[in-house]
Parts: sequence; C-alpha cells; structure tokens
Amino acid sequence: GFRLAGSMGVASATQLSGGGFTMRPGIVASQRTAAADLSAAHAFPIPYIPSKGHTFITFTALTARVTVRVYTLSGELVKSLLKDNAATDTLVWSPVVNDDGEPLASGVYLYYMKTSDGASASGKLMVIK
Repeated sequence: GFRLAGSMGVASATQLSGGGFTMRPGIVASQRTAAADLSAAHAFPIPYIPSKGHTFITFTALTARVTVRVYTLSGELVKSLLKDNAATDTLVWSPVVNDDGEPLASGVYLYYMKTSDGASASGKLMVIK
C-alpha cells in the first residue's frame, strides 16, 4: 500500500473529496510501505553513470528489514547496507562508495539481498564512469 509522506505548497485548484478521502490543493508525496517479500525487488538506475549526474542507487520493493550486500564478480564484498524501516520499500545507497569510502570502479557488480526471515534475492548492477 501507499502512505502519505507529506505535502507542501499551495496551488490554485479545487478541493476534491469522496469515498473517505479529501485532497486539498498542493503537492502530495507518497511512498510505498515495505513489501511482503522480495519477489519484485530491484535496483535502479542501471547502469549507474555518475558522469551523467547519477548520485545514488535505489533498491526498491524491499521488505521491512533486509540486508543488501554488493560484491565484485570475483566475490569481493564492496558494500553492506541495512534497511530496517517498515514505512517504506526503498533503500537509497548514497554516496555510492565502497565500505572504505572510495567510489566504485567501472564494472559489473552483484547484489544479494537477505531478509530477517532468511528469504533472499539477487541482481546485477553496472557502473560506468
């Protein structure tokens, strides 16, 4: 489901209502709550291209508690990330650096996600400097 994250601003529009809701003029931001499982989990943007202005990688469709580990193709751990929040289904990796604080080199990386109940999923990332 979705939850209201907040609103701001005032627009010259008419108030809408019906079916148990009221929308007032302004900008509304919403976000999905945590997913039930990792079946639709993925990351974006792919490829991640910092020279084109990309500053973060988002993992989405995640459960409330999940660990994301990013590896090189040779199996070296690059970064460990933890999401522990049921209010959203996303985890933002920013800045995109390894565990030593260094920017990632161009290449293909594998990510492995594991929930607190042991379910897992995986995928690929590509970095192009």
